[in-house]
Amino acid sequence: MTPSPPPLHPPNSLTPLWAANLFTFINSLGTGLVTNGIFYLTQSEQGYQFTAVENLWLGVAIGITYIAGAKAAGPLQRRLRRLFPRLTSRGFLLLIMAAMSLLCAIPPALASFGVQPRSTLGILGLATLTLAYSPLSGMLWPTVESYVAGGRRGAQLRSAIGVWNVVWSSAIPLAYWGMSGLIERSPIAAFVGLSIVHLAAAALLTRFRAEPAPHAHEEHEPHPPIYQRLLRVLRLMLPLAYVMTSALGPILPELLKGLGIRETWRPIIGSAWLVPRVLTFYLMQRWHGWHGTRGWLTPIVAGAMLLFGFAGAVLFPLLGVSPVTIPLVIASLTIFGTGMAVLYAAAIYYALEVGNSGVDAGGTHEALIGVGYTLGPICGLGGAGLVHAGLLVSRYEQAAVLGFVSVLVLVVAAMLVRSAK
Repeated sequence: MTPSPPPLHPPNSLTPLWAANLFTFINSLGTGLVTNGIFYLTQSEQGYQFTAVENLWLGVAIGITYIAGAKAAGPLQRRLRRLFPRLTSRGFLLLIMAAMSLLCAIPPALASFGVQPRSTLGILGLATLTLAYSPLSGMLWPTVESYVAGGRRGAQLRSAIGVWNVVWSSAIPLAYWGMSGLIERSPIAAFVGLSIVHLAAAALLTRFRAEPAPHAHEEHEPHPPIYQRLLRVLRLMLPLAYVMTSALGPILPELLKGLGIRETWRPIIGSAWLVPRVLTFYLMQRWHGWHGTRGWLTPIVAGAMLLFGFAGAVLFPLLGVSPVTIPLVIASLTIFGTGMAVLYAAAIYYALEVGNSGVDAGGTHEALIGVGYTLGPICGLGGAGLVHAGLLVSRYEQAAVLGFVSVLVLVVAAMLVRSAK
């Protein structure tokens, strides 16, 4: 067996992976809750009492601001360094942690003064939190990715990214399960914990190097030509995957409510796609046969699983309350989560291996995710618009989301064929 090449830089010049991964895990509790799980809190009868349409509009706003933050991560750091030459990437992360902690404290602070969540001031507080937190999240992850990937290549890069994927994805279902106990009692209390979580993450930055190790092209092994083509294909598919994720996120609480599932259990059932995602990330970290010359199977299999899983999660609730409906929805979410993991792991690996491991490469990757975050809720609003115009009965509103997503699938499929050629 040929030994794996050493890292591009001496080990003592790299930020320890355990520190980067623990920092990632802690922050994923927050970003998973505010970016993904927020829709369960906003729909709560004890909280903001959002309708499905209001959740969809919130999803659109989160997506647009996430794109802005991800694309601004690299340029903003460079601009700040011109103004403050002593500012480091580690210092940039510290500023983000402080800002996130303060933002998460807004809803609890308003509640302490007797402001009701559904009041105008309460909703403004929530809007301030989500619309400022989302771009900060878009800046956070490209910077963290540069610490994880910098100075590593080949097998070390695949292994490091594989572990990192397992770490961040495992935190999100834990956030969902923790949130489930608060939804019926005090949804606002979840934000208190998040504020503390980000302060705890800031303490870990003492173990970070001032800067991530650079991606030295002159020392980098040449990658096979297929990597470039796979990257183009996966960059087209990644936003589509997040279109499905973000189209499903705002409406899933409503779908589960229609199946008679209690508020407390909705986040737990809704996490059925998150757990298999973690397990699939782990398998891909251990087995590297998914990349390289056999890599074309990866987007094909992932795309099929995503489409079938999404279709089942949206359509099976139309069967109504029955002994088989909930198991079918859970099975569909499981297939969806597995496909999501396969596509994401491949996309980020080729982005960092072919492009570079810096903030700009990670920013492009995260901005593509933001495109999906934006288009998904727009598909949901399209279904709501058909009902409002009298062109569709409300029972089939969620199914119309599948129709709009399917149109995007066909468009992307045509682009994929052209790119593959």
